[in-house]
Amino acid sequence: MRRNAGFSLLELLVVVAIISIPLVMYPRFRVEGLELTRLTDDTVHLLQRARFEAIKRNEPTFVKIDKDSGTIKLYVDSNNSGGLDGDDLLLQKITTSDYKAPLVINGSSFAVIRWTPQGLPQKENGALGAGRITLGWQGKPLKKTACISAAGRVRVHNGGSCS
Repeated sequence: MRRNAGFSLLELLVVVAIISIPLVMYPRFRVEGLELTRLTDDTVHLLQRARFEAIKRNEPTFVKIDKDSGTIKLYVDSNNSGGLDGDDLLLQKITTSDYKAPLVINGSSFAVIRWTPQGLPQKENGALGAGRITLGWQGKPLKKTACISAAGRVRVHNGGSCS
């Protein structure tokens, strides 16, 4: 007598039960990871938009990080002052309080980054260069880093460094 190849319904149910137990027991970890991924995606999108808007408008844009309030803001230098001031146009804002988890933002190497009309990042002191924004779960080692290269490209790394 020949036996059919494949899994029986009982075997399949056992495997599904074994896989679902950790997922049911630890939903908080899934929320942490999902919210951190959402914040990271939103931050990368904002940084890419800052570069795109600078090139498109042919005028500088600024990304300001306020780690105390947990916000990242994108401005256009609409008055051509060359610096971030009160008259600049706010295009986009990300706030950690919009997420379902206590997330933190840290601009490790800058508080304001300027994008030139050529799409290159500049630090506050005027030097062209790279930077990073570390995003994490408050009080936990779970971190992602949005890395900005000297050419203006943005990529994401797990952990707190860009290497």
